[in-house]
Amino acid sequence: MEIRSQAHKQDQESVPDNPRQALELLELAERCARAGTRSWDISTNRMFWSMGFYRLFRLDPETTAASIVQRDGC
Repeated sequence: MEIRSQAHKQDQESVPDNPRQALELLELAERCARAGTRSWDISTNRMFWSMGFYRLFRLDPETTAASIVQRDGC
């Protein structure tokens, strides 16, 4: 049990406190994995697509808004 507690504590210590740093780590992980993430805030019906998600589907975040509606087979 002590080993598990120690590992959990180390994991918590490695989580960035700064939201900008957390976003940079997410973007790095997405680039390495060639992956993307999306989330949906049901209460506001708003979608969020990460930069990796835009890259994955070759979409421009400047001209394409995150949406729950599928477009062009995405």
